Amino acid sequence: MHTQHREVALRSDLEPSNLALADGVRKTCRGLGIVVHHEPIVRGDHQSNGAAESTLQQLRLKAGILINQIEEAVAGGRIIFPCTHPLYNWALLHAGWLHNRYVVSGGTTAFERSADRVYTGRLCMFGEVVLGYIKTSRKAAPRWTKAFGLEKPYQMMATSLSMLKEFL
Repeated sequence: MHTQHREVALRSDLEPSNLALADGVRKTCRGLGIVVHHEPIVRGDHQSNGAAESTLQQLRLKAGILINQIEEAVAGGRIIFPCTHPLYNWALLHAGWLHNRYVVSGGTTAFERSADRVYTGRLCMFGEVVLGYIKTSRKAAPRWTKAFGLEKPYQMMATSLSMLKEFL
């Protein structure tokens, strides 16, 4: 097992979506021999889950910065991607990915604590135009194409805004 822990505790409020997620985690962990303790929180009591609420707020702010960076480049700062736009979901995922690799807590990042090494990968700016390699079975097909860099862990790229809609 990756973290070497044999017991974990999940803390969440009693909303149906959270309970379903906790149940799924419990079933998965049971198969790995990990005991899961669920610590329910009274609905609406944000203070009792303060660390998670604080992290969510930080991720939302970082996602907003990533979206703003694109809006500055393509629309002169005018808002063109509201929080309901699918690109905002990608920004949230990328903000979490960046948070785990670059935010230091207790002298190390979350990535360093789990992988026992420093992250050394290269990044492009979120939404930056990049050259993407496309695997194809056709011999003469183009292999490299311009794309929007969206998500490092999945190497997700969209070659056009219409293609971006297909991904989401």
